[in-house]
Amino acid sequence: MIVERSKPRLLPSVHHDGDRIIDRAMGRSIDLNETAQHIVCGIDGTRSVREIASGLVERFGVEERRALEDTTGLIEVLYRGGLVRARPPYGYRLAYLVATLSTLHAPVLSGGAFARKRVDVRGGGFLAILVQVALHVSARYWWLIAYLLLIGGVPLLLLGGGARQTLLAPLILCSVLLLGVSLHESAHLYVLRRRACDPWLGYLSFTSLQASIRRPRIDGEELDHEVAVSGPLCPVICGVALSTLNVIHPSFLLAASGLLLTVHALSLLPPSKDGKKLFSYAFAQRQREVYREH
Repeated sequence: MIVERSKPRLLPSVHHDGDRIIDRAMGRSIDLNETAQHIVCGIDGTRSVREIASGLVERFGVEERRALEDTTGLIEVLYRGGLVRARPPYGYRLAYLVATLSTLHAPVLSGGAFARKRVDVRGGGFLAILVQVALHVSARYWWLIAYLLLIGGVPLLLLGGGARQTLLAPLILCSVLLLGVSLHESAHLYVLRRRACDPWLGYLSFTSLQASIRRPRIDGEELDHEVAVSGPLCPVICGVALSTLNVIHPSFLLAASGLLLTVHALSLLPPSKDGKKLFSYAFAQRQREVYREH
């Protein structure tokens, strides 16, 4: 939602270069006309939409109303395309939330509450990627931890269990659940950037109930296969390690944590996006072998 008092800024992976915008995360560029160049130059996180529009009036001598409409329209397009981040004042956000919940209109919801959110992740090292992804995943899905603690720990606490035992276990399992998602997506992004030799490629994307990595289409079946397999494989390896440790030192938390992590192996099956890429690659390799034999 872009309003006059919003102060937009370009995402870290988005770079303004003269007459175009370069989106390094998706490996694309967008050409700009003279008016759009002036508007984008004003998107620095310190100037409001109205202030940027005022500069348009001074530069081109257009009417203030038209300048504001053009500025708001372009920034709205960039915002919906995931290239610009802008947070309106709290009053506007509260009014928008009330309007969204009261209407329950599909276009309004798809453009607001359930819109896909883009988050840039900097760097090419696995640990740096994991820390950023884990922080964003935890901040995005904190409500899941609160909900599971409520339905899992509070009833046991009311029945007379100790607070430490009844609340600590659900908290640990929720943390392991979010850690598994973070490991999964971090591995995707790490292998992609490592193999493509580009520390900006790809970004973390959120919907209301799902986190995923968005990236441009890359030539090469082998690279696509490696990126797809790396995601589920990382938490599965951690899950197997915890399950092995549980055999040596039996513990409910170790067993449950290992299970929550190894369940990511289901992503290697054909119904999932990663599984489809894996089996498509294996099928293509098999077809090539058959062709060579004949």
